[in-house]
Amino acid sequence: MKKKLLTILLCLTTMLGVAGVAAACGETGTDSQSSSVAQSKTTATIKFDINLDGYTTNVVKDKTVSIGKRVPIAKAYVTGDNPDNLQLYGWYTDKECTNEWDFKSDLVEDDMTLYAKWVEQYSINYYINGEYEKTDLAFKGDMLTEDASLVAGFKYLGTYVDETYETKYNYSEAVSSDLNLYVKRSGGIYMSDHVEEGELSSGSLSDYLVAYVGSTSKDQSGNIVEQDGWVEPYTVLTKTKEGLKEEQCTYVNFGYQPKYGDGYVELCLALDITQSQIIQITFKNLGKADTLNMYFTALLDEEGNTYSETGSVYTQDFCYPNYTGSGKEGGIVLDKDQMQMKETADWTTVQFNLYEIYKNGYSIWGTSSFLGRLRLQANYKNTSEDDLSNVFLIKSIEGIAHDVIVEDRDEVKTLLQDAEATTQEALDAASSAQLDNQNGVVFPKDFEMVSSVEEGSKVYNTVDGLLFYADNEIISRNKTNATYGFVVEVPTDSTGKNIDLSELTTLSITLKNYGYAENITVRVYNDLDVPVKAELKITKELTESKTYTANLYGKFGMSGRLSKIELRYNSVGVDNALLIESIEMSAFKPYDLPGLNFNDKNCFGIASTEQVEVSFDAAREVTKFNVLESGATVVSLDKPYDATSDGYAYATLQYYFDKNSESSVSEIAVEYKINDEFTSKYVYALDSTNKGKVQKATLPLKSNERGFVKAIRLTFTGTGTVSIKSIDYETGETSLPYYQSYDAVYNGGWKMWLNGTYLYDSTLKSSVFIKDSAQSSLSFSMYIGLTASMKEHMSIPHSTYNVLVTTTTKVKIVYQNKTDVDKLSQFTMGFTRSEIGNPDDTPSLQHVISNIPIDCLMEEYEWSTLTIDVPLEQVGKYLGKTHLIFEGNEIAIRAISIETGR
Repeated sequence: MKKKLLTILLCLTTMLGVAGVAAACGETGTDSQSSSVAQSKTTATIKFDINLDGYTTNVVKDKTVSIGKRVPIAKAYVTGDNPDNLQLYGWYTDKECTNEWDFKSDLVEDDMTLYAKWVEQYSINYYINGEYEKTDLAFKGDMLTEDASLVAGFKYLGTYVDETYETKYNYSEAVSSDLNLYVKRSGGIYMSDHVEEGELSSGSLSDYLVAYVGSTSKDQSGNIVEQDGWVEPYTVLTKTKEGLKEEQCTYVNFGYQPKYGDGYVELCLALDITQSQIIQITFKNLGKADTLNMYFTALLDEEGNTYSETGSVYTQDFCYPNYTGSGKEGGIVLDKDQMQMKETADWTTVQFNLYEIYKNGYSIWGTSSFLGRLRLQANYKNTSEDDLSNVFLIKSIEGIAHDVIVEDRDEVKTLLQDAEATTQEALDAASSAQLDNQNGVVFPKDFEMVSSVEEGSKVYNTVDGLLFYADNEIISRNKTNATYGFVVEVPTDSTGKNIDLSELTTLSITLKNYGYAENITVRVYNDLDVPVKAELKITKELTESKTYTANLYGKFGMSGRLSKIELRYNSVGVDNALLIESIEMSAFKPYDLPGLNFNDKNCFGIASTEQVEVSFDAAREVTKFNVLESGATVVSLDKPYDATSDGYAYATLQYYFDKNSESSVSEIAVEYKINDEFTSKYVYALDSTNKGKVQKATLPLKSNERGFVKAIRLTFTGTGTVSIKSIDYETGETSLPYYQSYDAVYNGGWKMWLNGTYLYDSTLKSSVFIKDSAQSSLSFSMYIGLTASMKEHMSIPHSTYNVLVTTTTKVKIVYQNKTDVDKLSQFTMGFTRSEIGNPDDTPSLQHVISNIPIDCLMEEYEWSTLTIDVPLEQVGKYLGKTHLIFEGNEIAIRAISIETGR
């Protein structure tokens, strides 16, 4: 019985234990079902509470997010009135916004609501050198971080709350309002990895220096060795009295350089250089470089021909200091203590005085405001490609400002002395010999009209004209901001001159320029004191009188009588002397060019018709055609003009579509009136999608339709407005256009030989070769074909081949001869045995033609074409050289064209 009872008790105990465990685990029938549902949930719903009463905002929709994933960032913003500029600060898991949700790291566990926190936001405006730089946004209560990188390239000198830099901004205070902050920097350039204790870096030198060395170096066998140099931050120990001092600097390895002068690094950063006349390099030369050079470019705004921070790199080659006699390649010679230095040695410096360096007669650095590129070159030579020891440690590249006085040449000093010593008797005699200029002023006769000479300028009345001189100092860095000037008052009453500005629209100034000034600004005022401005580019060191003109027609509604003339010019601080002989207003004369010019207000006599409205755009100096009916035609009046299509291979139409006007003009057909007959149509397709800039379209000229152009006919397809600037005639591959100076042609590889003095006349767009008046003849030779090596150095496009002579090969010379010489003394053709190479000088390969008749006593607008047949006996040879002898002292050559051949 006991045994049976014990068994029953054990069973009950076991049952109760199992039931207790089951109860403890919650595994009742209902709980088991709930557990199954929870385990199957894989997504959560995220609700967004705007949490902002009294404001209208956008609607933020609920989002469904997978469990264990991040919530996509939600945006909320006020859409209605927002007087306090409340902005979304963040999202929080509680309505009081104490627990912020991190969208980057927090993961979803279940359904939840996120609450928006709104905080006032303020604008932080930064100014550098008084000019606006950028705007940052900050929330109320934020702490700003001091940022020296805003003035990269200069030493950071603090951030202030006032323009006068008296009170520094307190970075420990929270933002509570909009702020204007003024960042102070050094005046001169300062690039360095080195930062003193307590200072902030404004940008590391190693971040901006780039090594361009070694990639094209060759070893002794002529094989390319690709051992590039490199730049990196570096820590160096410098020996001081207190012991070794750890300093930061820039490590430059110039790589393997078997050729002396190849190693350099380059800085490409737009920097203000107005207070950096001297560039100082602080360095340790651990290698064997014995000379340093510095090269640079300035920034140039090509449209306005002015220097600016946003301009492109100056179009000339790198300019560089030319320390005559210093170093194998020029530059600054390093002494023994500056070569193969120890790392622990003290720093050494060199200075480049860039104001002393002139290119083409003036200082590009001195007349610029912003740096384009700066290159530092170390000159040395490796003997082994394993030698990479040419190391520079650069502590800083620093710009230092100082006053620079550049002395005038003795010629200018003598000019000033003579002007000061001029007697009244001499002036009276010179004035009496001059005729009254009713359309302008002439000096010295009208010198009494000069007034308002500005401080820093001096004006002298001399027997040769008005000598305008600026004090001997560097006074202007901006080429378009003319600095010093004077005013000529022109009386308009019955005792004075009566110059009608609506009829006399062209300004002409005859002058000599004894210095390096390049630009003159002239303002012409009418009797209502309304000015019209002209900018003239002048030639430096011009000791022969030259007349410069500017068309002022139609600008700013020009009308009335001339009342005064204001003249200003720039100086780079050397030889600041202009001799003004006369200033005159005259009737408009269009600029001369090879082809047809549409900057004439009369547009070649083209008048408006019922289908086409014709007007002149003085601001752009183009003729504007408003076409009212597609297929409309306009014709110019017959007139003697300098346009000749003979000698040219192509005609380029320059046209313009205004940004603000609609136009469907898609084609312009041009016909030329030659020998009283119009040619066939040359149809130019136009691109009206690229508005706001001058565009070009080029077509070949038919050889049987060339000659002197007396008139033109234009036919338009489409309607709307289109402006035409010009139709330019251009030579082909077997032609030479003289649109540049003799020096440019010669240096470009043409290898021309000339005797005497030769000048380029930019107003004629033609090389004018002028013999000294004391001589009686001039001659020159020209290669037609070029060798392959010469091709690499050419400045103008041309075939490298000599001309294959055929039965129709002709030489055409477009010329202007104002002398009474009526023949060409000699024209020699040189031939070659091959299509590439220089012509032989043997008589059997030359052909000489003597006493060729040419036109003489030609007018300003006249051009003639001399056509010479290449002799048939030379068929199968190649024409490679021409030689011309002219028995006179002046002839203008606009083009030499070789027809047929390659």
